[in-house]
Amino acid sequence: VYEVSVRENNPPGAYLATVAARDRDLGRNGQVTYRLLEAEVGRAGGAVSTYVSVDPATGAIYALRSFDYETLRQLDVRIQASDGGSPQLSSSALVQVRVLDQNDHAPVLVHPAPANG
Repeated sequence: VYEVSVRENNPPGAYLATVAARDRDLGRNGQVTYRLLEAEVGRAGGAVSTYVSVDPATGAIYALRSFDYETLRQLDVRIQASDGGSPQLSSSALVQVRVLDQNDHAPVLVHPAPANG
């Protein structure tokens, strides 16, 4: 399990982490590619592929949107690494992306009530 953190309100396209796999085979059999395994995102809803992407050649994971701590506190991302052999062999790893809260709400005065409404 990989664990990474990102502050909420991150810019879309922000780099999150890189997963790395090694294959000791030579040639095409040893070439590793990466892909995102599709899953639903908990209470925030939607497919994980609408939140993050993975570079198939490097394993680098990027945010596709800005995350909001109040609606999404953790995103579980499963990445699969596959070789170029026949039959193709693969393994996967879980990347837990934790969204960190930021001070993004201003205080609101509630007492006493404003005199002008």
